[in-house]
Amino acid sequence: MRSYPALIRLFSAMAAVLLSMVAATGAVAATTQTITLRPGWNAVFLEVQPDVRAPATIFKDLPVESVWTWFDRASSVEFIRDPAEGLWAQPGWSVYAKSPDKTVTTNLYAIFANRAYLIKLSGRQSVTWTITGTPSTDKTVWTADSFNLVGFHVSPTSPPTFTEYLSSATAHAGKQIYALSAPGVWEPVTNPTATTIKSGIAYWVYCEGTSTFQGPTSVQIMGSELNYGTTSDMHSVVLVNDSAATRMATIRFQPSSDWLTYQSFNTATGYNEYPRLDSWTMQLFAGRQTNLWLAVRRDLLPGGISQGNLEITDDVGSRFLIPLKVEKAAE
Repeated sequence: MRSYPALIRLFSAMAAVLLSMVAATGAVAATTQTITLRPGWNAVFLEVQPDVRAPATIFKDLPVESVWTWFDRASSVEFIRDPAEGLWAQPGWSVYAKSPDKTVTTNLYAIFANRAYLIKLSGRQSVTWTITGTPSTDKTVWTADSFNLVGFHVSPTSPPTFTEYLSSATAHAGKQIYALSAPGVWEPVTNPTATTIKSGIAYWVYCEGTSTFQGPTSVQIMGSELNYGTTSDMHSVVLVNDSAATRMATIRFQPSSDWLTYQSFNTATGYNEYPRLDSWTMQLFAGRQTNLWLAVRRDLLPGGISQGNLEITDDVGSRFLIPLKVEKAAE
């Protein structure tokens, strides 16, 4: 019978082999979102689901005093001009307080993507908050006849203006919008035609009546990712053009790969073709939805699990990231 030290060395060797196998599967690094937090109040929109969800862990190395999010979707929210007036006095807020405070009771136990948060930072220096995790495209749930604290999936480098982005949504076009100023006070966006939406930033946006608006272009998938597993060869993404104009959508896969293709109809031959997906631009007609069919060439897959993010952008400035994963069956 082997001694305990010998068994420990054996298990360590086996673990090392397993880790090397995982590293060789072709998997890519997790997605990161970077947000700059300034001293005082910040309004942020999280697009990445953190690998760790506990606020105490996420913010342990940051000088964060408290984190707030609005969970009450059943009733309208009273607009708060200055967060310093006291969010805890308003119903519907959930909070994580890093330091004990007699006026604040912690009831926020997890951080989720596709949510807006108010974060109070102490000190005098801005800090960088880097969130590692999985992109999420969950839908925004709007509260009717109320201000909603929301963010938008827009390009970090070529964002749209509020007018460009919201003009096709009758519940939001021309309605009041508030942005958090540098001193930490909510101020109205007085020129939405010239003011761009910032990626990773949250705003108070008024919703008149009911709304299902997710952007001039939105995406729909089954579940939270495109998972081909070991047997599926085809999945679809539904692209919806909710604007009154024809849109151009560009689809890319990161990182570039040989095994992911898209379905394209060849009018000359009358057959579908499946070219490699590098960068493909397609037309989206106004008020219609289009199916984007993505096929995997399993003969080109490396061993193990391969994954990445499908990036979908449009000519307005919308941007979505969709996780995609495929596994090659053992031979």
